[in-house]
Amino acid sequence: MTRKTTILLFSLALLVLAGLVLGRMVYQPFWIPSGNMKPTLLPGDYLVARTWGLGPPGRGDIVVFRSNGMTFVARVIGMPGEEVQLVKGQVLIDGTALPQAPAGDFQEAFVRGGPGGGLPVCRNQVTSGGICVKTMLTETLPGGRSYNVLDLGERAFDNTPVFPVPAGHYFLLGDNRDNSVDSRLATPPVGWGFVPAEAIFARASMILFSSAGDLGDPGAWRDGRYFVKVR
Repeated sequence: MTRKTTILLFSLALLVLAGLVLGRMVYQPFWIPSGNMKPTLLPGDYLVARTWGLGPPGRGDIVVFRSNGMTFVARVIGMPGEEVQLVKGQVLIDGTALPQAPAGDFQEAFVRGGPGGGLPVCRNQVTSGGICVKTMLTETLPGGRSYNVLDLGERAFDNTPVFPVPAGHYFLLGDNRDNSVDSRLATPPVGWGFVPAEAIFARASMILFSSAGDLGDPGAWRDGRYFVKVR
């Protein structure tokens, strides 16, 4: 090997190493442990989130943040200075309800899954191995951004007081509305209340792959959830 070739290979190795380090600085991987963000994120989704150059979070962004020493993922719904309330499961921002349209049923097997090993919560009566059903609705934010949320019928936190979002804070909800701990509750780990801007350190970007069971078992990986952009 000539001296010129050695220098070239060494330079390429440095470039690759620099790319890996830079990538780690800009993006960070996360493994979703629970179902609070179904149907958008499933337990066992392995995603990357942008951690650099975020700017202020936008309404509808799925963000990663820390509260009471723990890491959570949820969707930004209420912005600083707004008032947020839920009435019969529908979100109101400054008194105006977010439109919700029927989007069929969300179905999944009633089995333990994901790193947390939890069972799904269902609208129907179901036994192990059966099909768990939830109502799915398409919710639309001011400005037209939309996504799907899940509904199990009337639940305790479908009706809330008005939450005035303080300056420098955000109101976050899980898309799995009847099975989510979020800003409706204020005591971690049961909930986290308003989330300060400085606690948000990443924005979900892409699902690399997803496993319904053991991460190391390719047979448990879910079809159709490779390199899926998060929205």
